[in-house]
Amino acid sequence: GDTAYSDKADAILNHVLNEENYWSLNNGNHCTSSGCTALQLLAAYKNYRGAETVPYGIVAWDLTPFVEAAKLSGNSLFAQDIANEIKSYLDQPTYTETTGDYELGLSSGIRALKLEGMDYSSYLTKLLAKQQGDGSFASPNYPNEHIQSTAYALMALSSALDVPASGNAASYLLSNFGYPPDFDGWLEDGVEYSEVTSEAAQALFEWSFPPQ
Repeated sequence: GDTAYSDKADAILNHVLNEENYWSLNNGNHCTSSGCTALQLLAAYKNYRGAETVPYGIVAWDLTPFVEAAKLSGNSLFAQDIANEIKSYLDQPTYTETTGDYELGLSSGIRALKLEGMDYSSYLTKLLAKQQGDGSFASPNYPNEHIQSTAYALMALSSALDVPASGNAASYLLSNFGYPPDFDGWLEDGVEYSEVTSEAAQALFEWSFPPQ
């Protein structure tokens, strides 16, 4: 209820998109010096990820935090614009099971559309079809462990309140927690780094206390 906080959040998002605009200076100058539209931001991330002709699920993953940030700052129009761009990206006929980071993109799309009150059911159906028997969601980038892809799938499933599938994904993460010598965290193909560990921890938190 204290507007000082919402004003600060709005100022931070404005600074990211308009004042300190990385995309107007780098990677093809996709945005103007006056700021980024949702479509320009999509173009910038497609260029950054080398996905201008072939879809790549991580582009949707990149854009979802902007929906969250816009919602938190009260910029409902920008949040809606970004969510629409994510939906269009995932609805491409060429976005198929052979797409790189396919599950990661679907998971992010579910989260973004859920935030905007949009229909995500088709993405949820596709995501559920990719869950493995052990509860994980396979990552082609990490064939021995699938922590990151499972973590984001779990966030999406918790958001969608899919209790059985989310419980199985959570069990997979919990069963892979910790490794010698007595270190608390997760490995991704034998490597531990803070990004994956924090994503798994966030996913388990959201599973325990699902976003409303």
